[in-house]
Amino acid sequence: MITTGRLNRLLNDAIDIKPPSQHKKYKKRVKLMYATAVVNDKYTAIPVPQFILFVNDKKLMHEHYEQYLSNRIREQHNILGVPIVFSIRSRNQSKGGGTHSGGDLGRAADEKE
Repeated sequence: MITTGRLNRLLNDAIDIKPPSQHKKYKKRVKLMYATAVVNDKYTAIPVPQFILFVNDKKLMHEHYEQYLSNRIREQHNILGVPIVFSIRSRNQSKGGGTHSGGDLGRAADEKE
């Protein structure tokens, strides 16, 4: 299990090396607020690393950039042959900085919006 502090340092270093591109439609860049690992005791036979990324706006996160971040995690922690699942959550600006969940863990539900 990767600690929250170590995960945030790893992702911020990856973002410093290769910043996200500007979204063509919204003319903004995704900004990572923080990330945390999810512990899911339901599936213990094959532990799948799951991470929640809190960002300024989940619509700005490109699938290829998620892949880049998951590859950096794989490189640093020797996680080979196991999927890494991200749940991207937007900062809710209308209610003073809370968070808004876009659904269950995983990208597929978020892409249909």
